[in-house]
This record gives sequence, structure tokens and C-alpha cells, in this order.
Amino acid sequence: MKVKNYSRLCWKFIRESRNYIYFISILFLISATFGFAYPIFFTDIIKKLIDEIVGKTSGLGFFQLFLFIFQNNITTAFAGVIFGVFLGILPVIFCFFNGYVLGFVMNKSSEVGFFGVLGRLLPHGIFELPALAISLGIGLRLGLVYFEKRKKKEKLGEKVVDVFKNALIVFLLVVIPLLLVAAFIETCLMFVFG
Repeated sequence: MKVKNYSRLCWKFIRESRNYIYFISILFLISATFGFAYPIFFTDIIKKLIDEIVGKTSGLGFFQLFLFIFQNNITTAFAGVIFGVFLGILPVIFCFFNGYVLGFVMNKSSEVGFFGVLGRLLPHGIFELPALAISLGIGLRLGLVYFEKRKKKEKLGEKVVDVFKNALIVFLLVVIPLLLVAAFIETCLMFVFG
């Protein structure tokens, strides 16, 4: 298959999955708003998570930090796709938790300057957040494919395999490039601003 055909396939699949992606995006915004307004839940877990990340990244060079960020993001995104097969429950949980953590961090960071934090999150977030929404959205679709309408002669197994195959193609050709750009920008920002 030519690159042009893969590109069409990706955008067609994303368009067909748009309601799932919209749902994930709205849930993310709601959970981020909730995390910002009520940063009182999961505090020990979030602080431990942040301390672990700081511990693992301190002293890393540019390329090592880039790999760490990229690997961390791709693991979350890929798990959101693959584990979506269980009725889409895990992508929804990943979405809510990640949104809540972002809101929590923005709340705590706003004490030292909200716009400074926004300036550090926005440049890589415009690539990372769509990648996350797409991966979790297609993971949700994969979990709910059992309930989708099928063409008259299409068997459920064929539909599941088709959605899974297309989800992997979108992950490889759309999500990974977005995460690469996001990781590069985030690494640059961390080196410039610390």
C-alpha cells in the first residue's frame, strides 16, 4: 500500500472514530478542570509519581531526557489503545486520571505563576494532547466495537480485526509522530527553563 493510501486510511479511520475522540477530549477537559478546582484527591499518589519522575530525570542529558519523555508518553498512549479491548474501560480511566493530574499540577504550579506554567505546557501540549485523545479514543472504539452496527454480511470477528488493524496503523503513522514532536519540544523547554 502506498503512503498516500495509508494517509487516507488514517484520516478516514480518525473521522469514523471522531465521536469516541470527542468523548475522550471532553472527559479530559472535565477531569482537568476538576483536578484544578479540587486538588485534594490522589495527592499522595500524584506526589509520589512526580517525585519518581524527578528522580529518574535529574541529571539526564538532552537525548536521554528526550527518550525518557517519549517512552513514557508512548507507553501510556499504546496501553490506552491495546487495553481498550476490555470494553473501553481502561482508556476512560487513563483519560480521567491524566486529566486530573494535569489540573492538579496546574493548580499547584499556579501559585508560582500560572502563565509561566501555561507557557511551558502549551507548546508541547498542542501535539501531546491530540495524540493522547486519538489513542485513547481509538482504544475506546476498539472496546465498544462489539456494539457498533455492522454491514449485513460482516462478521463480528472481521469487524474487530479491522478496527484493531486500523487503530495500529493510526497509532504508528499519526500518534507516534505527534509524540515525537511533543517529546522534543518538552525536552527543549526543560533544558531552557529547568
